[in-house]
Amino acid sequence: VSLGGATEAAIWSNAYEVTGVPAGWRSIPYGKPLRNQKFRVVDGRGRDCPDWVPGELWIGGAGVALGYRGDPELTAARFPEHGGERWYRTGDLGRYWPDGNLEFLGRLDHQVKINGFRVELGEIESCLQEHPEVAQAVAVPVAEGRGELVAAVVERSSAPDRVHAEPDRTRNPFLPPAATGESDPHRLEHRLVEALLAQVVAPLTGSDGDGGRPAVCAEQRPVVDIWCAYLTERDVLVRAADGTHRPGARWDEVTSPEGIAAAHEAAAGTVFETVAAALRWAGPLLSAILSGDADATALLDDPVLAPEALGDLMPATADCLRAVAEDLRARGGDVAAPRVAEWDVAQGRGTARLLAALGSAPVDYTLLGSSKPALAGTRKLLEEQGHRTRTAWQSPGAVAVQHLHTYDAVVANNVLHRMPDPDLAVATLALLLAPGGRLHLLERAHPTPLALVTALPLEARAGRFAAGRPETPWLHGAERWRQACADAGLTDVRVLRTEPGGEILLCADRPGTAPGIDPAGLRGWAADRLPEHMVPAHFAVLPALPLSANGKIDRRQVRTILEQSVDRPRDVDDPPRGDTETFVADRWTKLVGLESVGRNENFFRLGGDSLLATRFVAEVRGAWGVELPMRDVIRTPTVAGLSALIDRLRAADAYEEGAV
Repeated sequence: VSLGGATEAAIWSNAYEVTGVPAGWRSIPYGKPLRNQKFRVVDGRGRDCPDWVPGELWIGGAGVALGYRGDPELTAARFPEHGGERWYRTGDLGRYWPDGNLEFLGRLDHQVKINGFRVELGEIESCLQEHPEVAQAVAVPVAEGRGELVAAVVERSSAPDRVHAEPDRTRNPFLPPAATGESDPHRLEHRLVEALLAQVVAPLTGSDGDGGRPAVCAEQRPVVDIWCAYLTERDVLVRAADGTHRPGARWDEVTSPEGIAAAHEAAAGTVFETVAAALRWAGPLLSAILSGDADATALLDDPVLAPEALGDLMPATADCLRAVAEDLRARGGDVAAPRVAEWDVAQGRGTARLLAALGSAPVDYTLLGSSKPALAGTRKLLEEQGHRTRTAWQSPGAVAVQHLHTYDAVVANNVLHRMPDPDLAVATLALLLAPGGRLHLLERAHPTPLALVTALPLEARAGRFAAGRPETPWLHGAERWRQACADAGLTDVRVLRTEPGGEILLCADRPGTAPGIDPAGLRGWAADRLPEHMVPAHFAVLPALPLSANGKIDRRQVRTILEQSVDRPRDVDDPPRGDTETFVADRWTKLVGLESVGRNENFFRLGGDSLLATRFVAEVRGAWGVELPMRDVIRTPTVAGLSALIDRLRAADAYEEGAV
C-alpha cells in the first residue's frame, strides 16, 4: 500500500494498493482520499480542474491543521477557506484520473521558465532516471546570463548502501596519540609545540602575571579548548573543577628559557630545524588569530608552517610519494603515457616531489583543483622545475563530464580529510577513474602535534566547529579508508605503507568491466526523449545527492553545487557601479587573478574557493569594519549582491553608533 499526504493534514491523507506497475506509469498513483479526508485539484483561479488536467493539490477534511503557530501570514496563505471549509494548499502538482485516483506530478515550485518555455523539472528527472546507468537525477535552472538547465546525476554503481560503526568518541579526535617516552615518533614535535602553545595560552590562563585575560573570537574558541586539552594531557596544564586551567607539573620545564633552548637545540640538524626557527616567531600570529585580529589563512602563506610545507618536510611522506611514482612507472608499461590526475592541488610541493621521482617516465599529468589562482601558481612552480602538466578547474562537489572515467590513475595527497565524509570523498574520486584505473590515497591516521598549530586554526576558519555542523572525525585510519574504497566499488584495495608518524598509503582499482555513465550517450538519451528546450545544457555527476535534515533531496544545495561546478564561458556583464561595488570587484580581480569582474558574475564560478572567500571577508572587515557572514558570501556570491549587503551592514552599524 502506497500512502501520501502532508504533516499539515495529519500526515497520511491518501492511499493506493499496488498490485502491479504497468509500463506506462511515470510513478505510483497517489490513489484515493482516506476516510474523513478529501482532495481538490485546483487551477490558478481556485476552480476545480477536470479529469486529466493538472492543478495544485488541496487537502481537506478532519485532519487539516488549524495553521502555523505564530505565523498568521503563512497560515492565511496555505490554509484558505473554500465552501465553508478550511483546506491546506500542498504546493504539489497533481490530477484526477476518471476512476477517481489521484496522480502526483511533482512540485509546483519545480516548474520553471527557460527562454520562454515552461519546463517541468520532474519530467526531465524521470527521463534521466530511466537511463540504465543513472540512479538519481536532479535538474535545476541556472539564471546567470542566458537561462539554461543543468542536471546532476548519480551513477548506479556509485551509490552503495553505507553502514559503518560509530567512531570512537572516548578520546578527543583532534589530539595526537598519547604515546610518551623514547618510543614516541613525535617526541621532538611535542617539545617544540608544548613550548609554543604554553606561550600562547599563558595569558588565557592568567599564567603570564598580567592579570587580564584577552578575548578569544568565537570561531577559534574550540581551538583554544583543544590546545588546553592537549597541554593538560601532557601535564603542562591542570584543569580545575570550574573548567579553568592553571600551570601543571611540567609548566616550568616547558616554559623556562633553558627548556625552550634545549628543545630548539635538539631540533638542530633534523628535519625540524627550520620548523623550530619558524615556531620561535609564530606566537604573536597565533595570538592574533585567536583574538580575531588576524585571519587563520595567513598560515597558508608561511613557507614553513603551511600544512603542505610541513607535510613535504616529513621523510615518510617522501617515501610514500616515491612508492606512488614507482607504481605509476610500472603501470606505464601498458600505456604509452598514462593519464594521471592529482586531486585538489594547492601549493604543488608534493606534486613536484612525485614528478621528480617519476624522472623521465612518460606521463600525462593533470592538476585538478577548485582554485584557479592556486592551479596557475602550482603549474608555474612545476614549469620552473622542468615539469610539464595540464591544469583543469574542478569543483569538489561534483565531477564535470569531461573528467568522468577519464584517468588511468588518480592521486590524492593528504587532501581527502578536508571533505566531510570519507565515503563521498572516495566515491567522488572513483568517478574520475577509467576502467582499470587506480586510486593512490595518501592520508594521515591521526593528527601530529604540529597539526594543532597550523591545520587546526584553518579547520576552524573553514567552519568545522560551526554551530549546526554535524560532528565528524577529523582523520581516519587505514581500515576506514579501505572500507570507503570498497563501498565505492573499487577492488584489490591494499594498504601499501603505514608509517610510525601516522602516514598511510592505500591503492585501489576500478574494475575493468565496471559500468558507468557515458556523457555523450546520456545527452543522446535525453535528446531522443525530451523536447529540445528540456534537454539539459550541462551535466555533472555526483557521488550522492545531498539530503536535508528530514531526509529529502536538498535541491537548494544541489543548485549551489551545480552553479559552482559547471565551468561555462563567461558572459559579457555590466561593470561595477558605485564605490562599494568597485571595491569588491577590485578585491576579486586580485584574489582570482582576472583583469576585470562584472557586477553579476559568480565568485565561485570565476575560480574563487572557500579559502579565497575567507581572505575576501577579512579584507572587507579591514576596509569597512563590518563582519560579512560566510553563509551570505556563499548564498549571494556576486559583486552586486555582496556590495548591497556590505552597505546594509555599514548602515546598521552607523545607526547603532548613533543610537548609543
